[in-house]
Amino acid sequence: MVVGFTTRGEWQVYVHFVAREPSWRRFHLLKVSDDSSRSFHFATLYARNLYALYNNGGLDFIDTDNEQYAWRKVLANGPSSSCGSLTQNFLMKCDQQLLQVIMSEIGEHVEVFKLNNDSTEWEKTESLGRYAIYICGNSCLCMEAKMPIMANKIYFPRVHSDNRKTVFYSLETRRYQTSNVEESFVNFMGTTYHINPHVWIEPSWS
Repeated sequence: MVVGFTTRGEWQVYVHFVAREPSWRRFHLLKVSDDSSRSFHFATLYARNLYALYNNGGLDFIDTDNEQYAWRKVLANGPSSSCGSLTQNFLMKCDQQLLQVIMSEIGEHVEVFKLNNDSTEWEKTESLGRYAIYICGNSCLCMEAKMPIMANKIYFPRVHSDNRKTVFYSLETRRYQTSNVEESFVNFMGTTYHINPHVWIEPSWS
């Protein structure tokens, strides 16, 4: 599935099912004049439906299994976070759950929330278990770590300015580290993007 959001006087979502349909489906969300501050990002396919974050981390829902679609505005409001007002929000599927990562502007605070499907509320979680998250400005994904040492961490397309090693955030220690280096730090100061622009791509292991 390929998804794109556009705005030409109104918000629209275009969906193309690769190798299944010859054309794109178009669905009208709302007029920009009705809510000029609204924006959609990080479309995520979960349980045959399409979810997307808007503005402050709220969640919208589109039923893509329906020929006419069904858009449910504000399925869940944004979670209560201590990261402050200037934050970045990321939505992804992790096993059988939807996760949202909230980060402050330079990474000094990181919080992970999971969606409670029964109450459509976000619950803060302290551990990813055997999974790892990969985040950048254009994409994010969660997958089972291929080695135990990689689990319960959030990886970024950043390297430390001194040792040029990949930067990750450990949910266990609540600090940033680089691979094979014991020294830790509290935010992105002293780091830089390895390559810019950049995107994470989930590989096929079969």
